[in-house]
Amino acid sequence: MKRKIVKQGPSTLMVSLPKRWADRHAIKSGVEIEVEEINGFLMLKPERKKARVSMDVASYNALDEKAIKALEESGAEIEIKCDCSGIMKEKEAMIEGINAKSMVCQRCQKTFMTRMQEEEFRKIKKLNEEVKKIRMIMPKEISKKESKIEVVDSRSFRVYLE
Repeated sequence: MKRKIVKQGPSTLMVSLPKRWADRHAIKSGVEIEVEEINGFLMLKPERKKARVSMDVASYNALDEKAIKALEESGAEIEIKCDCSGIMKEKEAMIEGINAKSMVCQRCQKTFMTRMQEEEFRKIKKLNEEVKKIRMIMPKEISKKESKIEVVDSRSFRVYLE
């Protein structure tokens, strides 16, 4: 299909888009599209609106890890609703002396952990228990010195000796 180039202003050239293509991709006047040059060709990419997925806590926890990752990778915004109809947001909180991620309702402050957050918390808790055991069996010479053992994540920790 041929299109005619039209000059608009001193430094801008324009080309019209085929109506069928524009309709298929929901392109209307004022909508922004991405224009990219690839090997001498211009690639027009319509901007996709991010999907918003809204669900309650039980529905979210019923999803398996692959489904949640697929939603996140698609760019979808996942919204988890509390029983009070407020929106849950991920925040760090001190739980059993461990800094852990959990979901907190912005309206009623109700807190819960998703299944994945709970699994991560259990791993960090187990690692903290291992760190406590290490502290107990450290040689007396080292334990007399200033030392600090810090859990980094669910798989690692750091030991600082002074």
